[in-house]
Amino acid sequence: MNNTNAGTGGAVGRNTLRVEAKITRNSGNEESGIPIVYLHEGHICIVNKPHDVFIEGDSDLTGGTNVIERTKKELAKRGQNHTYFHFMNRLDFATSGIMALGLSRE
Repeated sequence: MNNTNAGTGGAVGRNTLRVEAKITRNSGNEESGIPIVYLHEGHICIVNKPHDVFIEGDSDLTGGTNVIERTKKELAKRGQNHTYFHFMNRLDFATSGIMALGLSRE
């Protein structure tokens, strides 16, 4: 049985999620949102973290440019307000790449 949904990202097997995305370079100097690669509303958000951006921290210290604050802004543009975020992986400040964030405790 093959549950692959090629080219659009989709379920593969019972507990695996396959996501295919084209990653584009993004400046870490933007104070706006963050590129959302995949969103499963209410459960998981996969973002493309720019380089030189903290993943979390006090907005006063980071200038409001951490991954959490940027993701909140981007989700708000889509009419979604989330207060719970759980990092499924972490990236260093200077590292860019894909980050998965849990949006609920479930």
